Amino acid sequence: LFAPPQNAHIMTHFHRFSRKLASPGPTFNSVAKQLIHRNANTAAACLFAPPWSSNSLVQNGSRASFSSSHVHFNGDQKETPPNTQQEIPPDMQKELENAFQESLTKAKTGDSDSQVDVAIHYLSGTGVSQNAENALEWINKAAQASNAKALAILGIMFENGMYGQEKDPVKAVEYYKKAADLQHPGAQVDMGRSYFNGHGVEQNHELAFKYFQESAEAGHPEALFWVGTMYEQGNHVAKDMEKAVEFYQKARENGDELAAYRLSMLENQKGSVEGRNDQ
Repeated sequence: LFAPPQNAHIMTHFHRFSRKLASPGPTFNSVAKQLIHRNANTAAACLFAPPWSSNSLVQNGSRASFSSSHVHFNGDQKETPPNTQQEIPPDMQKELENAFQESLTKAKTGDSDSQVDVAIHYLSGTGVSQNAENALEWINKAAQASNAKALAILGIMFENGMYGQEKDPVKAVEYYKKAADLQHPGAQVDMGRSYFNGHGVEQNHELAFKYFQESAEAGHPEALFWVGTMYEQGNHVAKDMEKAVEFYQKARENGDELAAYRLSMLENQKGSVEGRNDQ
């Protein structure tokens, strides 16, 4: 919990897994532990968050909010994700079934956003029985139409080796870049993270900062946190604590609890130094 700033990217993963998976129930909590153990990327926290959940891609529309979880997430296995129907409030079941049918009708006309929605319904098992094969079919159709969400999802799947896709970080970056080029804020974060860590691409902190900054300009909380971290560390950019605090504050305002925690730690450190100086 008290990892130094240079380990902030690791804490980012842990924080987001814990936060996004804390509320739905024990099934999701067990998923969180498995994914944290695997050090999967941020996007891999709630892939199967039900469409009615505040964690879902449908609600939030950005890749960082679209994360993935799978209690049987074992690399290249093709197992069906855990059934989340039991987690859906009974009074919402009919509404979800209607939502699925509406999305399916639009998806069949070629609407790529609806195709993504249908895929998420199939992945989460909300409004329809879970079916990973059908989900992949619709995700690929949307990706062929250059849908940014679909491209980002495929990036997640290739990075983590999900649903029969061989784990391939290079191919994951290819999908992330396509989505990032379409101004998908979460995919921009993934590109930044990939360049920062040298995962699937040669390490390049200059490009990492570029992608984080682009996403931060769209108000993406995780990107704002990353930019703040790089300013705090003086990584690629000149160390600037004022700018670091500025970006942490913006991230906190956009709901990033880790940024709030970091600000608290910096304030405590400042108080400790001032206290020693007064002695």
